Amino acid sequence: MTRRLVLAALILIAAPDAWAARTQFASSTATGAADCVVTISAPADGSAVVAVGGTATNVQTANEIDAVTMTGGTFIENVQTNNTTSPARNAEIWSVANVSGAGTTVTFDFQGSANTICAVLVYTGMVTSSLFDVGAAVEGQFDMSNGTGTTAATQAGDEVWVGAIILEGNTITSSAETPTGPPATSEAGEVAHGTAGKLIVWERIFDGSDTETASISATLSASNDHHALIGVFKAAASAAIPPPRRMVVIE
Repeated sequence: MTRRLVLAALILIAAPDAWAARTQFASSTATGAADCVVTISAPADGSAVVAVGGTATNVQTANEIDAVTMTGGTFIENVQTNNTTSPARNAEIWSVANVSGAGTTVTFDFQGSANTICAVLVYTGMVTSSLFDVGAAVEGQFDMSNGTGTTAATQAGDEVWVGAIILEGNTITSSAETPTGPPATSEAGEVAHGTAGKLIVWERIFDGSDTETASISATLSASNDHHALIGVFKAAASAAIPPPRRMVVIE
């Protein structure tokens, strides 16, 4: 019997440029307290965590977030919008890359007691350092048309956009929550503080080689005081795609 040795290339279909994926969205509110605590499942080592929070109702003075804390990583403030005149409101985005041995609670520590509203997003497939790229923020006063503002040009093509708006009141209809920004933008989640305020979070996981400016906009169903902001975070490149392998077929 004659055996023939055949070498054949194993063709791999290329995966998307970035492996980024959101694994969790969780939220919480606090009433008349300095801390807003969000409970999550412990993120896998290497995950990135993005935290969005602010005041759900007007306060007499600025009530910025002093710190966001979680076991397994140190959060850095990335974007903030805050009006310091009475009545004051604020909204902020914080993030941490490459967590290790992460805990199950994320605590937003505000400067003073207030009605606050917070959300946490967990991502895999992100860079392990220098996570934040660019951001922008705007403040709107009783305006039905709003947006997050437009960032400077992004540094990377593979990235995750996280856009958020904190609204006074909770009267926004579901149709009005649909962003009019890039087609790939979708709502990640939302949380209401009773009838006092509402936080809506949008995201866009973008795989590509081009850099661009980033913004997300939407139209409200009623005139509301609001703060909107956007943070752009860098996803890992496609270097993790394994090289082609050979297989041996003996006939």
